[in-house]
Amino acid sequence: MDASQSIPHMPINVQELDCDFLVFSGHKMLAPLGIGVLYGKKEILNNMSPFLMGGDMIEYVYEQETTFAPLPNKFEAGTQNVEGVIGLGAAIDYIQKIGYDNIERLEQDVITYAKEELSKLDFLTLYITPNKENHSSVISFNISGVHPHDVASILDANGICIRSRKSLCTTTYAILRSRFHMPSKFLFLQHKRRSRQTSTSPKKSV
Repeated sequence: MDASQSIPHMPINVQELDCDFLVFSGHKMLAPLGIGVLYGKKEILNNMSPFLMGGDMIEYVYEQETTFAPLPNKFEAGTQNVEGVIGLGAAIDYIQKIGYDNIERLEQDVITYAKEELSKLDFLTLYITPNKENHSSVISFNISGVHPHDVASILDANGICIRSRKSLCTTTYAILRSRFHMPSKFLFLQHKRRSRQTSTSPKKSV
């Protein structure tokens, strides 16, 4: 299970999910680049062979065979990304200190405000679910007659970053390739002032 997009927004319990594997990128939850988390069930990991060789992942080496170190060492060959691990730990502590309940409340406040303001723009089409409980922090929209890259450049000049290229789901994009969309993702660090900029800056592109 890929939890990269959900980990900064909601708590995840691998026991409740009963997933064999779960991964997420550290930078998605404000950690440095180059670090992440891979969770795997112990019995599965014990039956897997290491995919990297190096220091600390070997238990014993014999002439005809080798035994690997116990978990998690057998998957951690060589020098680890120590500073990344420290940064990831600090990011986790930071999010836990804020609390996921507070994060959800803050995000919903900003997203609701952004949707209300963007809905006032007659040249902008929103692609969002009407079900508020199932809506994420992503708002997709289209500005009629303006190329998404131009919109992204104008918003960038105003300090707003959006994704204006094709979706990571290329199959869906191939089916809907005639329709451009521009997702804007809100994180709990943002507030209404930044959301207000997001809703007013598109006017400069038309």
